[in-house]
Amino acid sequence: MTGIEASHNSPHTEALDRLCSALPPFGDVAEFDSEESKARGTLSWVISAALASGSQPRDVIPTDPTTCPNCGVAMGLERSPYCSDKCREEAAFVRQLRGSLQSGVAFEEERQVALGQKLWRILGGGLPLRQALVPEKTRLQVIKRYEGRCDVCGAPAVTIDHTGSG
Repeated sequence: MTGIEASHNSPHTEALDRLCSALPPFGDVAEFDSEESKARGTLSWVISAALASGSQPRDVIPTDPTTCPNCGVAMGLERSPYCSDKCREEAAFVRQLRGSLQSGVAFEEERQVALGQKLWRILGGGLPLRQALVPEKTRLQVIKRYEGRCDVCGAPAVTIDHTGSG
């Protein structure tokens, strides 16, 4: 994921340092006691990586309409400037995180959980907080209804997800 780089001694780095210290340290997410802690721990992972990289943020990125503005992959003209939904979601996450840091809401625990959930979904982990709300009986009924197969790709399914939510 690109865009959350931090240069040393910048106001941006100070905000990321402050946010990182407010989050639980990322380790084995399975050891966290709640889904909220897991989401905040996931956010901690990406913030720590941004601080460790020490790379310089770029103020202006040259615009080339033939490449994805998130990853730089060459692409044809389409309706979206991004090469994929994943690149679009990553760029949106970076904008949300930057906006939250600028406004100060990133330091509120509820917002950290929301940002962590968004990141978790981008990384391919689904929406665990929403899945935790579904009773086990209901989850098993849904899996049985679809004969244990994903309705999208047909692969064996052990979890449920509503891709249009969140």
